[in-house]
Amino acid sequence: MRDLLISLLRWFPDSLYTWTLFLFKHGKLLNLLRPKTFNEKINFIKIYSDNQLRVLVSDRIQVRKFVAEKAPSCSLIPLLWDGVDFSQSIYEMLPQKFVIKGNHGSKMVKIVDKDIHGYKEVSELTTKWLKTDYYVRGRERNYKGLKRYLIVEELLKTDKAAVPPDFKFFCFHGKVEFIQVDLDRFEDHRRNIYNRDFQPLDFELHFPKGGSLEKPKEWRHALAIAEDLSADFPFIRVDLFLVNDHVYFGELTNYPGNGLEKFKPEKFDKFFGDRIEVLF
Repeated sequence: MRDLLISLLRWFPDSLYTWTLFLFKHGKLLNLLRPKTFNEKINFIKIYSDNQLRVLVSDRIQVRKFVAEKAPSCSLIPLLWDGVDFSQSIYEMLPQKFVIKGNHGSKMVKIVDKDIHGYKEVSELTTKWLKTDYYVRGRERNYKGLKRYLIVEELLKTDKAAVPPDFKFFCFHGKVEFIQVDLDRFEDHRRNIYNRDFQPLDFELHFPKGGSLEKPKEWRHALAIAEDLSADFPFIRVDLFLVNDHVYFGELTNYPGNGLEKFKPEKFDKFFGDRIEVLF
C-alpha cells in the first residue's frame, strides 16, 4: 500500500507529500505551522532545514572523517571496500562474513555469510540499491543527490549474539536524553528505550519491547562520544555499537523513522518533542 501511495504522490512537492504520508501513517494531520510532537518537529526539520552538515554526515565515507575529528576516541568499524562495481572478484576477496551497505539510503544493509548468501544474491540486491532514489521515497533531503555507492565493513563479533545490539542515542542540543536499543534487528526485531542513566522507560516506539539488558561498562564513554558528535545539531540521533570494551560508530541519523514511527502511549511523542527547542 505504501509503495502504491509513493508512486501516486511522486510529483507532489516535499511539504504536501510529507503531509499526505503522515496522514496515511498516523491517521491525523501534520502540524507544520506550530509543531509540538517529536514526529512533527522531525518532519519540520526534514522539509525546511538547509543545513549542509546534515548532508555531509549522511555520506558513509565523509562521516568517518567527521567522527575522527569530533570524537577521536570513538572506534571506526574497519572498512574493507567501497565502490560501485561489486564484482565476483571483490566478493571472493572478502572474509567469510561481512556487512555491505548502500551509501544513499536507510535500510540498505545486508549481513553476508558466504555459506548462505552467494555472489549472485548479493549482487542482485546491491544492484537494486544502486538504482533506488531513496529521497523519492521519504523526501529526506539529506539523501537528495547523495552519491550512490556501496561500502563493505567488517562484521563486529560478540560472544552473546550474532548481531550486536544497536544503541541509538537521542541527542537534543548536544545532550543525550534517551537511548533506543534495537535487538535482533534482522530476525525478531525488538526495541527498548532508556533514559541517560540506563533506566528503562515504559513505552514502545514502533517495535515491541525486548528482554532486559545490563548497563554496558562502556556506558559513560558512549554518552560522551554521542554528545561530542551531536554538538552541532538541535537534534540528531547517534548510533553506536558497544562491543568488546570499545565504542564503535554506526551512523548519524537525522530523521529517525522519517518522523513516522508511532509512540505507544502516544503522549511520549510530545514528551520527546518538548526537548527540541530550536528546529534547525
